[in-house]
Amino acid sequence: MKAELMNPFTEAAFYVIKECLFDEDLKRGQLGVQMGSILSSGMTTVIGIVGELEGHVLYDMTKGTAFKIAGEMNGGEEFAGIDSIVRSTINELANMISGNAAANLSEKGYNCDISPPTMVIGKNSEVFSHKADTRLTLPIQTKCGEVILALAISGKS
Repeated sequence: MKAELMNPFTEAAFYVIKECLFDEDLKRGQLGVQMGSILSSGMTTVIGIVGELEGHVLYDMTKGTAFKIAGEMNGGEEFAGIDSIVRSTINELANMISGNAAANLSEKGYNCDISPPTMVIGKNSEVFSHKADTRLTLPIQTKCGEVILALAISGKS
């Protein structure tokens, strides 16, 4: 996978998170490479990438981080459990980031689209894709906690 494909997702993540969480102090962690499956930190949203690029992007976070993000995006409401509002909010955040990234990729000449989100709930749940066993990972520290962006996309084979 080309490392430059991560940039549109990073830019989109910073833009969307700043807008939705009113968080100007986002911190980018160290870009890494991960092989094999991912063990969920608690809540992971998976969005497929289709078109000239194929693969997926994962947004992984603890349940506590998800509750705080959902609260921020829902007018300060407090959440202590996973309900439809928390699931919908986290999936929508991932959708907005991925949609912005797909638009950025289109501007760079890659015609691609995103699939509807799928959520995996449960700490240490294994998320595995037979098509992509190598991912670029980027931790993003928000005021609500850490969100790990994991990207596995390549040109259509």
